[in-house]
Amino acid sequence: ATSASAEQVELADTNRFLMEKIKDLENKLKISETPTEEENIQLSQVKTEFSESKEQVLEELENQKGFIVNFGKDSISVTEENTQQIIDYIQQNKFSKNTHVKIMAARDVGAINDILSRKLAVSRMLNVRNLFLDGDIPLEQIIPSISEGEKIDGSYNWVKIVFEEK
Repeated sequence: ATSASAEQVELADTNRFLMEKIKDLENKLKISETPTEEENIQLSQVKTEFSESKEQVLEELENQKGFIVNFGKDSISVTEENTQQIIDYIQQNKFSKNTHVKIMAARDVGAINDILSRKLAVSRMLNVRNLFLDGDIPLEQIIPSISEGEKIDGSYNWVKIVFEEK
């Protein structure tokens, strides 16, 4: 009975030591997992499930017909106001049947989460393309693409829309 009791004491001591070791490792892990600013932005993007942003700016291109949509860091949707501006622009310009539309979204090649960066770019590009679903320009004349690492105004949060006559 004495050896069984000694064994239980030894097991209890080992258990206590291991529990302390686990706590210590958990604390070290918490310290090493403090998210960076970029990771916080990416977490924000996931948490908000790519919401519509109020920070969005629509700029008309200077040397081409078209726009740059500057998205908020947490969004993929084009705001109602900017959607209306793009639709009005298309109607006012009365583009011909030969008009092709290039829609290019930026992907941050330096992002920690490459899959999330690609998903953001593709989602933004597709949401802009969807503005043309009911328009006069046939979908086969809409050319979507992803830019690898091109910054505009210091950001990758943009989609460029260019109207070209072919």
